[in-house]
Amino acid sequence: NSPSTRIKSLKTGNGSDLQIYAYCDHAPPFTEKEVHSKLAEYRVSGEWFKLCAETRSMITEIRKASGAIC
Repeated sequence: NSPSTRIKSLKTGNGSDLQIYAYCDHAPPFTEKEVHSKLAEYRVSGEWFKLCAETRSMITEIRKASGAIC
């Protein structure tokens, strides 16, 4: 899915303002499962994570490793 399509599907049933901080347009350096595992203690619910220093650090790491666009 494109980022815009993904954000639309995530907004369904969610009243919060959602923002894309990074996305990879090619093979990312980590699988989604690996990212979820690394950030498990910051999980709010399902695909939602608390935005804090640790999750920001993971976003930065993914961006640097993959040439992410944002």
